[in-house]
Amino acid sequence: GKEIVYATWNDLNLGSVRKISINGGNSMQLSTEKGSFRTPSFSPDGNTLYFASNRPGGYGGMDIYVSRYAGGKFQSPENLGPTINSSGNEIFPYMDEDGKLYFSSNGHKGLGGLDIFVAQKQNKSDESSWNIRENIGSPLNSSKDDFGFMIVEKDKSGYLTSSRDGGKGQDDIYRWVITDGSKLVNKDK
Repeated sequence: GKEIVYATWNDLNLGSVRKISINGGNSMQLSTEKGSFRTPSFSPDGNTLYFASNRPGGYGGMDIYVSRYAGGKFQSPENLGPTINSSGNEIFPYMDEDGKLYFSSNGHKGLGGLDIFVAQKQNKSDESSWNIRENIGSPLNSSKDDFGFMIVEKDKSGYLTSSRDGGKGQDDIYRWVITDGSKLVNKDK
Protein backbone atom coordinates (compact mmCIF):
# COMPACT_ATOMS: atom_id res chain seq x y z
CA GLY A 1 0.00 0.00 0.00
CA LYS A 2 1.03 3.59 -0.35
CA GLU A 3 -0.25 4.90 2.96
CA ILE A 4 -0.79 3.86 6.56
CA VAL A 5 -4.06 4.83 8.20
CA TYR A 6 -5.49 4.41 11.69
CA ALA A 7 -8.76 4.87 13.53
CA THR A 8 -9.72 4.91 17.19
CA TRP A 9 -12.47 2.75 18.67
CA ASN A 10 -14.87 4.46 21.07
CA ASP A 11 -17.54 2.32 22.75
CA LEU A 12 -19.34 0.72 19.80
CA ASN A 13 -18.24 3.16 17.11
CA LEU A 14 -15.16 3.40 14.96
CA GLY A 15 -13.75 6.92 15.01
CA SER A 16 -12.58 8.84 11.98
CA VAL A 17 -9.92 7.21 9.85
CA ARG A 18 -6.72 9.27 9.64
CA LYS A 19 -3.66 9.00 7.43
CA ILE A 20 -0.32 8.68 9.21
CA SER A 21 2.22 11.00 7.65
CA ILE A 22 5.84 10.05 8.22
CA ASN A 23 7.70 13.35 7.99
CA GLY A 24 11.20 14.21 6.84
CA GLY A 25 10.69 16.06 3.57
CA ASN A 26 9.36 14.84 0.27
CA SER A 27 11.71 11.82 0.24
CA MET A 28 9.96 10.44 3.31
CA GLN A 29 6.40 10.81 2.10
CA LEU A 30 4.44 7.63 1.58
CA SER A 31 4.22 6.98 -2.12
CA THR A 32 4.40 4.11 -4.54
CA GLU A 33 7.40 5.78 -6.23
CA LYS A 34 9.40 5.52 -2.98
CA GLY A 35 8.29 1.97 -2.15
CA SER A 36 5.30 0.35 -0.56
CA PHE A 37 4.44 0.12 3.13
CA ARG A 38 3.04 -3.02 4.74
CA THR A 39 2.06 -4.65 8.03
CA PRO A 40 2.23 -1.65 10.43
CA SER A 41 2.23 -2.32 14.16
CA PHE A 42 2.42 0.00 17.17
CA SER A 43 4.56 -0.62 20.24
CA PRO A 44 2.51 -1.34 23.41
CA ASP A 45 2.73 2.32 24.51
CA GLY A 46 1.48 3.51 21.09
CA ASN A 47 4.42 5.89 20.55
CA THR A 48 6.45 3.81 18.12
CA LEU A 49 5.34 2.52 14.74
CA TYR A 50 7.06 -0.50 13.18
CA PHE A 51 6.32 -1.34 9.55
CA ALA A 52 7.75 -3.17 6.53
CA SER A 53 8.79 -1.31 3.40
CA ASN A 54 10.75 -1.87 0.22
CA ARG A 55 11.75 1.81 0.08
CA PRO A 56 15.18 2.60 -1.41
CA GLY A 57 18.22 2.23 0.84
CA GLY A 58 17.24 -1.03 2.55
CA TYR A 59 18.98 -4.39 2.67
CA GLY A 60 16.79 -5.93 -0.05
CA GLY A 61 13.18 -7.04 -0.38
CA MET A 62 10.97 -5.71 2.42
CA ASP A 63 12.79 -4.36 5.50
CA ILE A 64 11.44 -3.38 8.90
CA TYR A 65 11.54 0.31 9.76
CA VAL A 66 10.59 2.29 12.84
CA SER A 67 9.12 5.76 13.31
CA ARG A 68 8.65 7.39 16.72
CA TYR A 69 5.82 9.77 17.56
CA ALA A 70 7.27 12.99 18.98
CA GLY A 71 6.31 16.63 18.87
CA GLY A 72 2.84 15.78 17.56
CA LYS A 73 4.08 13.91 14.48
CA PHE A 74 5.79 10.73 13.34
CA GLN A 75 9.51 11.15 12.75
CA SER A 76 11.55 10.03 9.73
CA PRO A 77 11.68 6.23 9.40
CA GLU A 78 14.81 4.40 10.55
CA ASN A 79 15.84 1.02 9.13
CA LEU A 80 16.37 -1.49 11.95
CA GLY A 81 19.65 -2.71 10.46
CA PRO A 82 21.20 -6.07 9.52
CA THR A 83 20.40 -7.95 12.74
CA ILE A 84 16.73 -7.63 11.79
CA ASN A 85 16.85 -7.15 8.01
CA SER A 86 18.34 -9.33 5.27
CA SER A 87 18.42 -9.51 1.49
CA GLY A 88 15.05 -11.31 1.71
CA ASN A 89 11.75 -10.07 3.13
CA GLU A 90 11.16 -9.07 6.76
CA ILE A 91 7.49 -8.38 7.46
CA PHE A 92 4.78 -8.45 10.15
CA PRO A 93 6.62 -6.75 13.04
CA TYR A 94 5.00 -7.14 16.47
CA MET A 95 6.41 -5.66 19.70
CA ASP A 96 5.46 -7.40 22.96
CA GLU A 97 5.16 -5.74 26.38
CA ASP A 98 8.77 -6.70 27.25
CA GLY A 99 10.22 -4.95 24.18
CA LYS A 100 10.83 -8.11 22.17
CA LEU A 101 10.22 -7.66 18.45
CA TYR A 102 8.66 -10.62 16.64
CA PHE A 103 8.74 -10.59 12.85
CA SER A 104 8.72 -12.96 9.88
CA SER A 105 11.58 -13.42 7.46
CA ASN A 106 12.49 -15.56 4.48
CA GLY A 107 16.03 -14.16 4.36
CA HIS A 108 17.42 -15.46 7.65
CA LYS A 109 18.10 -19.18 8.16
CA GLY A 110 14.87 -20.96 9.03
CA LEU A 111 12.70 -24.03 8.57
CA GLY A 112 11.35 -22.94 5.17
CA GLY A 113 9.27 -20.14 3.72
CA LEU A 114 8.65 -17.27 6.10
CA ASP A 115 9.70 -18.09 9.67
CA ILE A 116 8.95 -16.16 12.86
CA PHE A 117 11.95 -14.61 14.60
CA VAL A 118 12.32 -12.68 17.83
CA ALA A 119 14.83 -9.88 18.37
CA GLN A 120 16.00 -7.88 21.35
CA LYS A 121 17.81 -4.58 21.80
CA GLN A 122 20.80 -4.06 24.04
CA ASN A 123 19.31 -0.69 25.01
CA LYS A 124 15.50 -0.47 25.00
CA SER A 125 15.53 3.19 23.93
CA ASP A 126 18.08 2.75 21.10
CA GLU A 127 16.68 1.35 17.84
CA SER A 128 20.21 0.82 16.51
CA SER A 129 21.14 -1.60 19.32
CA TRP A 130 19.39 -4.74 18.01
CA ASN A 131 21.95 -7.41 18.88
CA ILE A 132 20.03 -10.66 19.30
CA ARG A 133 17.91 -12.48 16.71
CA GLU A 134 16.50 -15.99 17.18
CA ASN A 135 14.25 -18.24 15.15
CA ILE A 136 11.49 -19.28 17.58
CA GLY A 137 11.55 -22.81 16.13
CA SER A 138 8.87 -25.44 15.78
CA PRO A 139 6.05 -26.08 16.39
CA LEU A 140 5.30 -22.36 15.87
CA ASN A 141 7.41 -22.34 12.70
CA SER A 142 6.92 -24.91 9.96
CA SER A 143 8.39 -25.65 6.53
CA LYS A 144 5.73 -23.33 5.04
CA ASP A 145 5.06 -19.61 5.59
CA ASP A 146 4.52 -18.57 9.23
CA PHE A 147 3.72 -14.93 9.99
CA GLY A 148 1.37 -12.50 11.73
CA PHE A 149 2.54 -13.65 15.18
CA MET A 150 1.02 -12.05 18.28
CA ILE A 151 0.81 -12.74 22.02
CA VAL A 152 -2.47 -12.57 23.93
CA GLU A 153 -1.23 -13.78 27.33
CA LYS A 154 2.52 -13.61 28.07
CA ASP A 155 4.26 -17.00 27.74
CA LYS A 156 0.84 -18.68 27.53
CA SER A 157 -1.13 -18.00 24.34
CA GLY A 158 -1.47 -16.07 21.13
CA TYR A 159 -2.11 -16.32 17.40
CA LEU A 160 -0.19 -16.76 14.17
CA THR A 161 -0.96 -17.22 10.51
CA SER A 162 0.47 -20.12 8.52
CA SER A 163 0.20 -21.93 5.22
CA ARG A 164 1.30 -25.19 6.90
CA ASP A 165 -0.14 -28.51 5.85
CA GLY A 166 -3.45 -29.46 7.44
CA GLY A 167 -5.08 -26.04 7.21
CA LYS A 168 -8.41 -25.08 5.68
CA GLY A 169 -7.02 -22.84 2.93
CA GLN A 170 -3.86 -21.14 1.73
CA ASP A 171 -3.19 -19.09 4.89
CA ASP A 172 -4.99 -19.98 8.10
CA ILE A 173 -5.05 -18.36 11.55
CA TYR A 174 -3.90 -20.62 14.38
CA ARG A 175 -4.16 -20.16 18.13
CA TRP A 176 -1.12 -21.34 20.06
CA VAL A 177 -1.10 -22.26 23.75
CA ILE A 178 1.80 -23.21 26.04
CA THR A 179 0.51 -25.68 28.63
CA ASP A 180 3.71 -27.07 30.19
CA GLY A 181 4.86 -23.84 31.88
CA SER A 182 7.85 -23.35 29.57
CA LYS A 183 8.65 -19.92 28.17
CA LEU A 184 7.94 -18.95 24.59
CA VAL A 185 11.53 -17.69 24.21
CA ASN A 186 13.90 -19.33 26.66
CA LYS A 187 16.85 -16.93 26.31
CA ASP A 188 16.39 -13.71 28.28
CA LYS A 189 19.35 -11.46 27.49
